[in-house]
Amino acid sequence: MDQTSNRKMITKLMFRLLPVQILLSLVGSVNGIVSSYFASNFIGVDAGHCGPPDPCC
Repeated sequence: MDQTSNRKMITKLMFRLLPVQILLSLVGSVNGIVSSYFASNFIGVDAGHCGPPDPCC
């Protein structure tokens, strides 16, 4: 195998694997968003309140 055929093979493999790489990055992003959503619901809204309690609550 010469340099040109190696380059063609690697280029072909990289373009075939590109959708898989995009999918993996999207899954990681969605996982982070869902995890932070559930963590914020578990902690609750009152966790962000620093100071004396509101009289209206």
